[in-house]
Amino acid sequence: MTIHTAITVPADVKPAYIYARFSTMEQAKGHSLERQISLATAFVEQNGWRLDETFSDEGKSAFHGANREDGSSLFDFEKRAREGEFKQGAVLVIENIDRLSRQGAKAAARLIWMLNENGVDVATFQDGHVYKSGDEADLMDLFSIIVKAQLAYEESLKKSKRITAVWSAKHRAVINGESTPISRKTPEWICIKEGKYALVERRVEILNEIYDDYIGGLGEHYITKKLNDRKEENWGRGNGWHRSYIHKCLVNRRVLGEYIIHPRHDIERRGDVLHSSFYPQAITAEKFNKAQLVRASRQRTGGATQNAASNLFSGIAKCDECGGTMAYLAKGKDKRRPNSIATSYNSARRTRQKALDIRVVLGNPPYNVSDTGADYPHFNKRIADTYAKETTATNKNSLYDSYVRAIRWASDRIGDSGVIGFVTNGGWLDGNAMNGLRKCLRDEFSSIYVFNLRGNQRTSGELSKREGGKIFGQGSRAPVAISFLVKNPSAAATGQILYHDIGDYLTREQKLQKVAAFKSVSGMCDAGKWSTIVPDEHNDWITQRDSTFEKYIVVGERGTDSRSTLFSTFTTGVKTKRDAWSYNSSASKIVENISRSVKFYNGCLERFIASGGDSFEDFAPDEDASISWSRGLKNSFEKKRPVELKENAIRRSVYRPFFNQHLYFDRTFSDELSATGKIFPVQNAAIALTGVGARSFSALMVDIVPCLDCVEKGQFFPLKVLERTDSSNVDLFSGDGAATEFTQRDGITDYGLQHFQAAYPNATITKDDIFYYVYGLLHSEEYRERFADNLSKQLPRIPAVKQEADFWAFVEAGRKLGDLHVNYENVEPYAVTYKEGDLRLANVADPVAFYRVEQMKFAGKRPNLDKTTVIYNSNITMTNIPLEAYDYVVNGKSALDWVMERQCVKKDKASGIVNDANDYANETMHNPAYPLELFQRVITVSLETMKIVRSLPKLEID
Repeated sequence: MTIHTAITVPADVKPAYIYARFSTMEQAKGHSLERQISLATAFVEQNGWRLDETFSDEGKSAFHGANREDGSSLFDFEKRAREGEFKQGAVLVIENIDRLSRQGAKAAARLIWMLNENGVDVATFQDGHVYKSGDEADLMDLFSIIVKAQLAYEESLKKSKRITAVWSAKHRAVINGESTPISRKTPEWICIKEGKYALVERRVEILNEIYDDYIGGLGEHYITKKLNDRKEENWGRGNGWHRSYIHKCLVNRRVLGEYIIHPRHDIERRGDVLHSSFYPQAITAEKFNKAQLVRASRQRTGGATQNAASNLFSGIAKCDECGGTMAYLAKGKDKRRPNSIATSYNSARRTRQKALDIRVVLGNPPYNVSDTGADYPHFNKRIADTYAKETTATNKNSLYDSYVRAIRWASDRIGDSGVIGFVTNGGWLDGNAMNGLRKCLRDEFSSIYVFNLRGNQRTSGELSKREGGKIFGQGSRAPVAISFLVKNPSAAATGQILYHDIGDYLTREQKLQKVAAFKSVSGMCDAGKWSTIVPDEHNDWITQRDSTFEKYIVVGERGTDSRSTLFSTFTTGVKTKRDAWSYNSSASKIVENISRSVKFYNGCLERFIASGGDSFEDFAPDEDASISWSRGLKNSFEKKRPVELKENAIRRSVYRPFFNQHLYFDRTFSDELSATGKIFPVQNAAIALTGVGARSFSALMVDIVPCLDCVEKGQFFPLKVLERTDSSNVDLFSGDGAATEFTQRDGITDYGLQHFQAAYPNATITKDDIFYYVYGLLHSEEYRERFADNLSKQLPRIPAVKQEADFWAFVEAGRKLGDLHVNYENVEPYAVTYKEGDLRLANVADPVAFYRVEQMKFAGKRPNLDKTTVIYNSNITMTNIPLEAYDYVVNGKSALDWVMERQCVKKDKASGIVNDANDYANETMHNPAYPLELFQRVITVSLETMKIVRSLPKLEID
């Protein structure tokens, strides 16, 4: 701890620095620190010195030298002295010599001698003595130091021996099998209950999370940040979690239950294991050993350093608040107003870097799409003028990712000649918004080498398996690519792209083996592994679109006249920005949750108005348990608009495939409703399509208000569009209206009807027929495979099949599929086998308890899950589930997986709100067995869907 204090004295008076210390945190309960500082301050005033700084080490032993270790206040002061900060003279004021050191005469003498040699007098206010520096030094002082230090050391040694003897007796008791607590101090995840050691459940959960994350590939720094970001309560005295503490957790064998002798209790036997199960075990031996293997694999090896390259960018990261150099600190606070010193250092480093002619930049930039709060106007403008200017995408946010900024910076930094070598997120290779980046790279560089390591685990199902293992283990779910970008002004041409894909279905280890085998770019050249890519007109590289796609009619397009599209309108789903509050399986719980938010909001608003405030940010608290603030709600707050609960605003909504919930359908508590009010004021049919940039293409018919993420980046195309009549005062966004209060028109345009009538002149085709034709065609596996690259980057275009008979086959298939997918709750349940026997014969006294589901799970363990068997709850296990039912995939995973994932009990961490799928079963469906029957019904839906899909006509189109 450092306190800067000023006593009004002339500026030329010698500056004084007060140092206080005590050995154990028990002493903090008394007044030792306050007493030392008070007496020292009086001593400074008595001698007429100028008090510049007071610093202390709390709970740090001088006998063991902890007060002089890196991270302590005294360590910092010694460092400053050696660096010459006090050459003009200073005085260090302490109570007595043993506040500095109790490690014996030599250690104390060397320390004071070093301080004297560097201009620091040492004053002890207990005896009023000053050990002077420079020419005023008295040789007798050296002997005085030796005597006093030796006495302090011998006193500490006796105390240490007494403590060791006490602990030796305790150790014998442990060896003899006694399990009663031997000290009030326990590992942080253990407490003492009723005279016995017991695990602290929450802390054991966190401890296991730390081990799982570390084994999975996350580093100690990242785990520390993760815990601090979610504001997890730390276990120590400091503020927040620190990397050093995470490290201690990972190497502490007490997690296994072992009792290990502490060095301070018995130096000769330190580290000995006296009892292998003295404490309750918090971590399994298997998990602990895995963590140690991971730790060993990450150890850096030593070696010669004389030829090591200087890192020109070390220390260049700056704090956006103060401008100081940023670094990870293990613990504690800086003692010396670091900003001015760090800024000076940082400025020099930055100036040096800018002055150099840098031609090679190597790195592994951050991968995330996140707002760090920092403002980079120059980078942003450069990206806006290049990558963003050249992209055709509407949403350009991903172009401002950290790794894209790094590419832009490095491209500019090497000038017209040089090489960039980056390991980055591989999303730029085929991202829709990244076509502008790809175009600029091709224009700016003579040669581009890309080794795509894949590993995109933001996918699922078969696609996830093809992507293979994650290169950085559990550390990242993003795909990874190694890229070398070469600027050669002498090159005959620019934009040569050489590419290699690592391959499908490879594990992380197999991928790394391949990388090691190739060794270098030239090694891959020798092996003939580079393929030349010629981008298409869209600047697609590896997933190039089928150019014939453009000649078909588009389902819809933003900013395009609907007279040239198939649908007259389409919309996104509901975006609440507070799903935990606005969605729930229980309508009554939504009322409770929104009521709580309304009350909190209006209470804040009353205080805000009374205070005369103008800005939300300067007033309203961020209370996750009562409310979720969003842009729209903040705007209403600043406009001083009170809100009210509308109980008739509760609607049923499709939240995810085959999973309905209740929704608070109101503009105040939803950030975006788009045109959902026009499409779903009453029950209607709409085709939900995954949007541009989704991980995989899907189509799903819905008939009630959909959530934005019912399917990824969802876009909804309606069968009918319903608009309020002039005489109606119905609020489209609150409650269910009557059909007579709306006018109705078709979702399919006249242009779309004429387009298909021209294709089949002898047929009588309606707009409804075209709607179901679209739904049938979009399920064609041949269509999805042929136009997969198009569908990942643009909304579907709909060809007219050559044969009229095929057109009607798709229409009929679309109707059947639509009926299955909308009315899935009414289909016949598939007859699974119950391990417990026929449930119809069971005597169920309490159906609500008997059928209650917490979380369904497959039999077996990963990676050998048995998907033919699903454990519904402790009462029910379903067997003989047909594996082909899992073939029906929607929105990235099988329909059955959606049911298993969503029919559960889930608690939102931020708000504490519980969403219990059993509430929907009991309160809405009035059937406790609804989740079980839903799973069986979706088996039927899945089997029937795939039967229809596989009987679709061959895709014959021009």
